[in-house]
Amino acid sequence: KKQKKMTTGTGGNGLVVRALYRASLRAIKSLGDRSLPMQWPIRAHDWGKHRRLDTKELEKARESMFPWSIGYPLNEIGELEQETLLKIVRERFRDTTRDDYELALDEGFRALQNFHSLAAQLQVSSVCETKGIYVQAMSRFLGINSATNAYIFAYRIRVSNVGGIDTVQLRSRHWIIQDTNGGSVVIPRGSPGVVGQTPTLAPGEIFEYVSGSELNAPTGTIQGSFNLFIEGDDDLSQKGEEQTTNSFEANINPFQLRADHIHALNRISDISGEER
Repeated sequence: KKQKKMTTGTGGNGLVVRALYRASLRAIKSLGDRSLPMQWPIRAHDWGKHRRLDTKELEKARESMFPWSIGYPLNEIGELEQETLLKIVRERFRDTTRDDYELALDEGFRALQNFHSLAAQLQVSSVCETKGIYVQAMSRFLGINSATNAYIFAYRIRVSNVGGIDTVQLRSRHWIIQDTNGGSVVIPRGSPGVVGQTPTLAPGEIFEYVSGSELNAPTGTIQGSFNLFIEGDDDLSQKGEEQTTNSFEANINPFQLRADHIHALNRISDISGEER
C-alpha cells in the first residue's frame, strides 16, 4: 500500500516522481560492486597539504554531499555501499503522497544530481586493502601548464588503518606514473614518506594528503605502494631491515588521470609537476 502512494496520484507530478524513483534505482545499480565514496572534490590549493581524519569529519562530508544518507551507516572507510543506497531511495520514496510530490521532486532531483557527481569520481579513483590497511586514491585535472603545455593533475590519497592490526608507520612510497603517449616516471621503492611526512596510524586512524603530477598527454594512470612498518620492532628498524616480516607493502591500485573528466579549474603555471 505504501508503494502505491508513491506511484499513484493525479497530474504529471506523480509520473515524474515515479520516473525519478526508477532512475535513482538504475543509477545505483550501475555502480556494480563499487561503493560510493564520500569525499570532497580536490581543490588546487590542497596540493601538498595533509591531515588526519576522524568519524566527525567523515560525517560532515557525508551530510554536505549526500544529505539523504544521514542516519544510514557508512562502511569502515567512509563509503556508502550499494545495498544502503538502495534502502535509502526506497525508504525516501516509499511514503510519498500527493501532498509531498513537490518536496519529493525537489529533494529527489538534488539527490540524483549529487549521486551522479559522486559516482563520476569512481572513474578516476581506486581502492585497495592490504592486511587491514585501505588505500583510497582519487585524481582531478587542474589545468594546463602555460609554460610547458603539460597537463596538471592533483590526486588525493587516503590511508585508513581499519583492520585492527598493530600501529603502523608509513615509511616510504613507490609510484609508477604513465601517460598514453608512452611516457613513464618511476618513483623508486624506498623514496621517503609522502609530502614530507612519515605518518603513524594506530587502529582506527585515517591520514590523507594531496599531491600531483604533470603528464605530456591528457590521460594516464598511477599505481604503486607504500611500505608500512609495524611499530614495536625497533631492533630490526635500527638494522635497516625494512623489507622483513615486520613491514609490508600496502598496494595502491591503478587510478586514472583524465583531462576530459572534469573541466579545468584554471590555466596554472606555478604548480610543480613533481610528486611531493
